[in-house]
Amino acid sequence: MIITAVLAVQICVPPPAALGDVLWFVGKSPEDDTATSLCVMSTSAEADRFTSLRMLAGPPQAIAANSSTVWIAPPAHGRGGDSVSLLAIRADWDPRLETWMTKPATGMDRLPAVDLGGVDRLIASPQGPIIIGGGSGDRMVAVLRRGQWQRLADLPVAEPVHGAIDAGGDLIVLAGGEGDAVIWRCEIDGGGWEETPLRMEGDPRDLLALETGVLVGSQVDGNIRAVGFLQGDAVVPWIRLDDVLSDTQLLGSATDLMLYRLRDGTPSIAFIDQATGGADPWRAVSPASGIRAWSIVISVFIALAVVFVLFIGRGTTPDRIPEGLAVAPLLRRVLAFGIDLAPGVLVGVLVMDVTAIDVVSAAVTGPIPSTAILLLVLAAVTAVWGILWEALGRRATPGKRAMRLITASTRGGAIGLWQILVRNLLRGAIVLAPPIAIIVVLTPTGQSLGDVVAGTIVLIHDRSE
Repeated sequence: MIITAVLAVQICVPPPAALGDVLWFVGKSPEDDTATSLCVMSTSAEADRFTSLRMLAGPPQAIAANSSTVWIAPPAHGRGGDSVSLLAIRADWDPRLETWMTKPATGMDRLPAVDLGGVDRLIASPQGPIIIGGGSGDRMVAVLRRGQWQRLADLPVAEPVHGAIDAGGDLIVLAGGEGDAVIWRCEIDGGGWEETPLRMEGDPRDLLALETGVLVGSQVDGNIRAVGFLQGDAVVPWIRLDDVLSDTQLLGSATDLMLYRLRDGTPSIAFIDQATGGADPWRAVSPASGIRAWSIVISVFIALAVVFVLFIGRGTTPDRIPEGLAVAPLLRRVLAFGIDLAPGVLVGVLVMDVTAIDVVSAAVTGPIPSTAILLLVLAAVTAVWGILWEALGRRATPGKRAMRLITASTRGGAIGLWQILVRNLLRGAIVLAPPIAIIVVLTPTGQSLGDVVAGTIVLIHDRSE
């Protein structure tokens, strides 16, 4: 039997994992081991590094993945804890920038709230997420279709639920315990639940869908996971996996099958060959190089720059503005800077083999190891561009000329070569640390860090001139 759906998530303690085109899991943040982080990594055989994408408020109730999208049920809170608004995120690996590019999966990263008495199971389907609610009696069930939650028939199950999947339009649930396992089926488009007692070995643990069929996993003799195919009211044995404790999750997608566990804060994976049923040795995965060092350097630099401007650089403010000129408005300076970034973006596209959108995205995201070279190229070209144009005696780059701006010395007269060098080198630093630009609003005459250090000011010609 060919199953066209992908897996639902398996929920257990420690925090859950889910497998789509990539592996998603929840663990401790590499930068703060007291915080909970959503992590992602490639499912290629060579992958051994994961990336922490974002901090979470706490361990989620459940996560589920389909393709490159993950849905997350945030932790329940005391008041209103029965209502849940899923977080929906999409992540794609950009091989040119060597980083994960994330965005909301549906235009907004939060889905409409739904009240089902909590979340027991979160199921991924190609059409959207499905939630099985919590509680000790019948479980409420809802499916998201066209942006709205639609209620299905309540699941008449009070015993533990071990897994749930969307299998070609049928919602299948594995419940019960050792000796009394039960499969429940319901058509997602409507209809009631059908109960089938299941003949299987051990304590039921996993339920997931592959292209070759529905797999059921059970815990046997403490450290053995027995896996078989669901056929009617029985599980046909397939493989037995050693060294697999009850906290290990069996994860599957349309193309991959793996084991996942989290021990002492360290995630480990083991791929399973679907042709032979053999499992690879456990492989611990570690966090990719983070942005912590960059963040510290940039933060210290910004702090020192602000201190310099507020307590040292006040003396560079001009006593008066020359007649016929005025302090350049902030909007015009921003537009001029944007125009002068164009050569750097063009060089980045030609040299680094990326798109203009990639360059702009890297600049907005800020410096991380995978984009550091690209940003250094952008910063260097921007600085050289400004130096060449201002050194020609025009006192303005093409961007400034388009906005009717000029650069002048706070001491009066034309700017000197050393002033041109200092202000433009520091202007390139804005590309590496965009928050430095806030210094413009901290000075009375709208001077940037480069202006304060070099003793220059950007002015605009009066319209009457």
